[in-house]
Amino acid sequence: MAASGTTAVTAVMPALSSGGFALWNVVALSTRQREAPRELLGRVTGAHRVVLLGSGTVGALTGGLLADSFGLTAPFHLTGVLVAVAATGVAAVFHRTRPPRP
Repeated sequence: MAASGTTAVTAVMPALSSGGFALWNVVALSTRQREAPRELLGRVTGAHRVVLLGSGTVGALTGGLLADSFGLTAPFHLTGVLVAVAATGVAAVFHRTRPPRP
């Protein structure tokens, strides 16, 4: 969004991002339920929510400070870089082979 000056791109990008987050939420929940031991599932879910909600608060504060200091597009540029780094890390983790579950 930061690199584009068109209204169409600015309207489509949040919709695509929201769709990606919806898909991620389903995958993350399914993975937690499958991988966490039954007796620890509540703790794992609670820890996930603490990290998720805490990171959203920190991200909003950081984005506001960046926008105030460097302009309104700065948080979008930084987010683009962070998403690329995170996607590379996720791809590396999921690329490894896992032994089949019994």
